[in-house]
Amino acid sequence: MKPAIFIIAGLLFTSKIVPQTTFPVFPSASIANTSVADTSTWVAFQNPASLAFVENLSVGLLAESRYKLTIPTTESLTISYPTSVVNMGMSLRYAGFSVWHDVYSGFAFARNFADKFALGMQFCLNSAYAFQSDSYYHTFIMQAGLLVPVSSKLMVGFQAFNMFGASLKASLVTYALPSVYSLGCNWKVKNAFNLRFQADKESGHQYRFATGVDYHHNKQFLLQLGVYGYEYAVPVFGIGFQQGKFDFRLMNELHPMLGLITRIGICYSK
Repeated sequence: MKPAIFIIAGLLFTSKIVPQTTFPVFPSASIANTSVADTSTWVAFQNPASLAFVENLSVGLLAESRYKLTIPTTESLTISYPTSVVNMGMSLRYAGFSVWHDVYSGFAFARNFADKFALGMQFCLNSAYAFQSDSYYHTFIMQAGLLVPVSSKLMVGFQAFNMFGASLKASLVTYALPSVYSLGCNWKVKNAFNLRFQADKESGHQYRFATGVDYHHNKQFLLQLGVYGYEYAVPVFGIGFQQGKFDFRLMNELHPMLGLITRIGICYSK
């Protein structure tokens, strides 16, 4: 009985803390998490349709630290591989504490249909660990995405995460996992400027709105500015550097109540 009590307490604790931190979208390399229509990169558990635009074998790492603390931390790994038929990708994400954490693993595939539109699908396994019972609890999640180039300068994207509303069952309690729907666009204002808008809706909660701009200088340096609104307006600043086959990203979010979020990413394309 005692392990069950600890499991319930852990789940309730997590359900209270998560809404008080950030909107339940996965970290991305796109400024202000405006990734739904961003085809320049594909990060773990972002719009799987973006995988259709990967041209080379790529490996990406992304780490996030919140509020000047060593915990909670988030790390993700992405491997993408293009083929003549479909592009395939594998994702792995860890988030939380040593005593209570979530591990997401996923397999995705996507196809670009003659630049008319791109479709992507990802099959995810969510594994939650509780140290009191020393057990993992698992559930399957589906994710789907769509990208439509309206013109040579405008891309519209949509994605649905946990589209069937899967829940996590742990002994005597069931924890409802968030279902997130995202709609956005990527406008190529000039060759060096990209402007993105995105709206996210989590079932049962309010909306999140975000916008961001990318400025590329000499195709090597990247400056990113953005802001998103969810309870508070949160400014975001990022820089990037590309050298050969490596692409580095550094972003900082400054939440007025919760503090600093730092995100570091690196991608290698063969």
